[in-house]
Amino acid sequence: MSLAIEQSIDYSYIRLPFEVIVKQFKSTRKQLEHDLTITLSQVAHINSSEKADLVIERIRAIQKALHENQEHEKQYVESYLQRLKCEECGNELKLQRSLIDNLLREGYFKTAQKLIQSYQIQNLTSFEQEVILEANTIIKDLKNRSIKNAFKWYQQNSSKLKKLNSSFQNDLVFQQYIEYLKQDPNMALNYIRDYQIYMNQESIQKCMGCLLFIKQNTMPPQYQQYFDDKRWEQLIRQFKQELYDVYCFPKESPLLSFLKCGITTLKTQYCDQPDYQQVNRCPICNKQMQELSKDLLTTQKLGSTWICRISGELMDENNPPMMLPNNQVYSQKSLLQMSEQQNGQVHCLVTKQTFKISECVRVFLT
Repeated sequence: MSLAIEQSIDYSYIRLPFEVIVKQFKSTRKQLEHDLTITLSQVAHINSSEKADLVIERIRAIQKALHENQEHEKQYVESYLQRLKCEECGNELKLQRSLIDNLLREGYFKTAQKLIQSYQIQNLTSFEQEVILEANTIIKDLKNRSIKNAFKWYQQNSSKLKKLNSSFQNDLVFQQYIEYLKQDPNMALNYIRDYQIYMNQESIQKCMGCLLFIKQNTMPPQYQQYFDDKRWEQLIRQFKQELYDVYCFPKESPLLSFLKCGITTLKTQYCDQPDYQQVNRCPICNKQMQELSKDLLTTQKLGSTWICRISGELMDENNPPMMLPNNQVYSQKSLLQMSEQQNGQVHCLVTKQTFKISECVRVFLT
């Protein structure tokens, strides 16, 4: 496996809990400051026992919320420490984590939960579950053409996203404006008045252009693209990219990265050629793997490795390759076995020609 890929995956495994814990801490602090501000303002205006009781009740509610958050953060820290202890647990644990990560990314939550219980690694995958479950809720809303949860998510992570120069909030508001514009231009205009503070100047100009042309019942090609429903798919892809950046997730599933590393060690230039495929012996020759492997490099070997197309066995000094007069090569064992069954004749599987076994010559590997 590429060392850079492995380090990237291990880094995200350690970094993700840190990002989640920091986010939780900031959220708790913000809520506490808000509640305390309201409570202190009420304390200054206490003029009856009833108001005093309300303030006391509110303080107790704050205390209870703090206790719950403290317990939650303790669980976070315990899970984080367990991750650090298990970081050197070996490749089997990494494979288990990768399988679960891939299932969560693809939305197979029930299957992932069963695997987690089977492997007994609840504490080692709790952060991924929390983040990806939240992400899939947002993706589901975007598929249903709602930006509510996505907009809220941006607000919660705005400080980091602004550092990353994210345009996600701008694009969300612009897309919501377009949806309103399709229904009622006046509704769209009212919306953009309230939300223009979240947009850049270029997008505001596009909004006004769309409004102008839709009222004139004419739409230039450069503006028609903004009304394409495929823009929601672009928003989903953009959200995934932003999510990976915020939480330092690998942009590609670790399982897929592992598979690609393995494929490049097995793939040869003949794996996609039907005449040379060995489906039962080579996974890369399988049709299901062709799509995954088509853009990957072939393995680089200093020496040749030859496999007999008749028996599927390796050709080496104990089973040397033999070349027929038509330049097709098979293993010595396979040709001898065939000649015994066909009175000294051998049959070429590729050209369908027949030759005498004595016409075959040995080939030396390099």
